[in-house]
Amino acid sequence: MNYEKELKKALISDDRILLEKVFEEIYNEYHNLIIYIVSKYINNELDIEEILNDVFFYFFKNIFKTEMTNIKYYLVQSAKNLTINHLKKLSPLIDFLDDKHRYEKIIFESYIENNDFFLTEEQRLKAYLEYQKWKQGR
Repeated sequence: MNYEKELKKALISDDRILLEKVFEEIYNEYHNLIIYIVSKYINNELDIEEILNDVFFYFFKNIFKTEMTNIKYYLVQSAKNLTINHLKKLSPLIDFLDDKHRYEKIIFESYIENNDFFLTEEQRLKAYLEYQKWKQGR
């Protein structure tokens, strides 16, 4: 099904029931994908559920402001951004890491190596030095 066309049709028709039906179909199609993406970085089920809800809340909020040309891409990017924002709230490491992609790489590698959310002082220092080295080479 082409959800972009269905969504546009529902918005143009101003039919609330049709809009709810399309939104529900989009949710049913993509919610497992969003859970998969978020759970790669977060293990807490409540946090995953909260981010999932936020992704679809912002999606629904923005469908009236923005034309959705690729719903899947929009939802995946929203999930990644909301996950990063969630991790920023939890980790003091982020204060000096401005670049999202660099942050993702350092944190993800740390999770894989340590299988632990919290970084030791030594790990933080190593990440900071890697970041400074990367920043100078930019």
